[in-house]
Amino acid sequence: MKNDHPHKLGFIGLGLMGKPMCRNLIQAGFDLFVTSRSQQPRDDLAEAGAIPLETPSQVAAAADTIIVIVADTVAVESVLFGENGVINGLRDKSLVIDMGTTSVIHTRQFAELISEKGGSYVDAPVSGGTIGAESGSLTIMAGGSEEAFERALPFLQVLGDRITHVGAAGAGQVAKAANQVIVGLNIGAAAEALALAKAAGVNPAKVREALQGGFADSRIL
Repeated sequence: MKNDHPHKLGFIGLGLMGKPMCRNLIQAGFDLFVTSRSQQPRDDLAEAGAIPLETPSQVAAAADTIIVIVADTVAVESVLFGENGVINGLRDKSLVIDMGTTSVIHTRQFAELISEKGGSYVDAPVSGGTIGAESGSLTIMAGGSEEAFERALPFLQVLGDRITHVGAAGAGQVAKAANQVIVGLNIGAAAEALALAKAAGVNPAKVREALQGGFADSRIL
């Protein structure tokens, strides 16, 4: 692994999003300590230059900044505050960045608990899917103090190409909720429109082709 950066970075959650994000951080030269529930992703990233560890607390003890991207709010809480959680190994003045989609209320509680332990917290959920994770072109919506966001920015810039500091802790998750509302409604609208075409005896694939490039066009369509 290159050692261009003295900063030690931890990463927890090596799924479809986390694994390619880790590869981008390794390529950027960060010393990366990783863990996940499954052994295989740890082994794969070790071959790429990461340092695999067994538990979130070990990652927190080794790193100055810890990025978390796991399935849901329950998983985030477990990773941060469960047995062998981040909180048990957290260094003073460490930064925790949650890049998953997590409850706003819980995010604010997590930020407060991390702050009480001397750390800082940024919620930075993403949009762009696995394609964005692989290419380092995610859209990132961040919440947290100005100081915490500035500390997180060098890592976020490796992972995304559109990064917005929305507001205080939890604001990133509010923006992600708004994103999901818009995405969900657009999926429903596209599905209804193509179902209408099919019911009227018209090939929905041809209707989609006709709509592409017009005002109704979108990634969802």
